[in-house]
Amino acid sequence: MHQNQMNSQRMQQGNIVNNMLKIFMQHRFAIVVRGTLQRHGHNRKWLAEQTGMDYTRLGRLLNGHLPMRLSDIGKVGIVLDIAIPFRPEDFVGDQFTLRR
Repeated sequence: MHQNQMNSQRMQQGNIVNNMLKIFMQHRFAIVVRGTLQRHGHNRKWLAEQTGMDYTRLGRLLNGHLPMRLSDIGKVGIVLDIAIPFRPEDFVGDQFTLRR
């Protein structure tokens, strides 16, 4: 196998891993959001109003049907006062812990 083919395969494998990691982190973030809403007695409609996001779009984001943008995560994080994790190990249960 030529060096270019090997590099191409490594890049493809890296992309697959990165995509899986993004999906995992978005899923965990959605779990945290739903748990936080429930604990505070709020619902998605309330969150959509507070963030200025479209209710249907917010639902699709939290159900994993749309990829979350950083701006989406930031708006939700600010309204719900939740820390935004940057590594998979920051997720514990339905909450975030920021390990130092």
